[in-house]
Amino acid sequence: MTGRKIKIKLSIVVFILLMQIVFASDFKNDIIKDKINIDDINKIGTIFTIASAFLLIILAFFIYRKIRYIELPSTQKQISFGVVGIAIILIISVIITGFQYRRGLEDMIVYQFNKQQLIFARNTASDIENFIMNLLSLLKIVSRNIAVSNYGQKSSENYLISIYELNSNYIKHIFILNSTGILTFVYPEDMPNIIGKDFSFREYFKKCKGTGEPYISEMLLFGGENHSDVGNRYKSIIIAVPIFNSSRGFYGILGMSVSIIELNKRFIYPIVSGDTGYAWLIDDKGYFLAHFNRNFEGKNAFLIRHEHAPMIDFHRIDNIMKNYMMRGREGVDWYISGWHRNRTGSIKKLIAYSPINLGDKRWSLAVVAPMDEVTGTIKELYNQQYYFIMAVIIVISIAATGMTTMTFRYNELLENDVKKRTYELERANKELKEKSEILEKTSTHLKEKMEELERFNRLMIGRELKMVELKKRIRELEDEIKKKNG
Repeated sequence: MTGRKIKIKLSIVVFILLMQIVFASDFKNDIIKDKINIDDINKIGTIFTIASAFLLIILAFFIYRKIRYIELPSTQKQISFGVVGIAIILIISVIITGFQYRRGLEDMIVYQFNKQQLIFARNTASDIENFIMNLLSLLKIVSRNIAVSNYGQKSSENYLISIYELNSNYIKHIFILNSTGILTFVYPEDMPNIIGKDFSFREYFKKCKGTGEPYISEMLLFGGENHSDVGNRYKSIIIAVPIFNSSRGFYGILGMSVSIIELNKRFIYPIVSGDTGYAWLIDDKGYFLAHFNRNFEGKNAFLIRHEHAPMIDFHRIDNIMKNYMMRGREGVDWYISGWHRNRTGSIKKLIAYSPINLGDKRWSLAVVAPMDEVTGTIKELYNQQYYFIMAVIIVISIAATGMTTMTFRYNELLENDVKKRTYELERANKELKEKSEILEKTSTHLKEKMEELERFNRLMIGRELKMVELKKRIRELEDEIKKKNG
């Protein structure tokens, strides 16, 4: 496998990471328009980032297997493995660090937001508690007034009317039930057929008569659920105190009705937590006294939720209400809801709750907001972090690609140099061989000439020797002839 091929394969990772950024920019507008919530961003970003890291690991393993069979110096192999390994470690470290930072930032923002919601809930709960307890204190004072204790005189009625006029912004009606529970006085007189009705069945009448102590009722229909002929009935709570005559005999009860709608308009409905968060209120029996969905008011909170969204698991909020809110505890938490204002479906919400203590009654005020709305405040920061992580991964990938490519390029240069030198050496060897063959032929020819010369030399030497012997023989013959002639 050449450096070019490895470069191409590693470039695939860079291409995929670039495609992630393009994809991120494509759905950025959807994020801004709230078409995609923060959980979707986390899931998409996590999937793509982990997929990229996984692809890098697979590619690195593939390269490792290929490199093993390439004839490279051990040092170069170690460098290649080291570069790929360090790149993978750095990328994984960047991803883990990014996730930890994002999770820590999200937890911090959620904590701070819920802390603010708790302060909001606590202050509002305190305002409601003070409002009702102040009215209760006022009723106690009025009940001890001589004019009321001697009820029946015109001055007593005028006195009650004046009390109403001073507090008409806070109460709906002021009334008196006699000792048998018959309504004998009510102001304003805007509820036809209510005078003379029997309300002895009411819990507040029974408690005040039986204990002699003030009582704050649960939400009920002022005018009586069974008195259908009474006009202008409305949902309210009743603040009631017993009235005693001069001999401490039970004379009846003095009561004020506080319209639930007016109470909610004053304290609950104006609450907006974050962008779309709202508040709801339950009593100690688990009934909604206030809710953004007005159809929930007066209904059992446990039952109406399951009826409204049976596909949602409300176990967590049921547990929060039962074991914390209805027991007068204060705290923060989260739960899954099936709606939020006009939204439907599974929605994770943050909740802060605080108790409202009304004597032996205990209400609980909750302030809630969608989780994605809270974490949505850092959507742009998430985008920037996502781009930064992608940029770091791309830089690391490019650096690893470059270093690995340089390693293989260096190896290619070495291979080309070796091939060149091998070619030159082979060419030199060939020339040397040719010259050696020529030399060998020349040597053979020279040897043959030498042998021929040697034969000629031996022939000449033999001839010379024979000439010498012939000359010697001629001299000997001449000497013999001379002796004979001598």
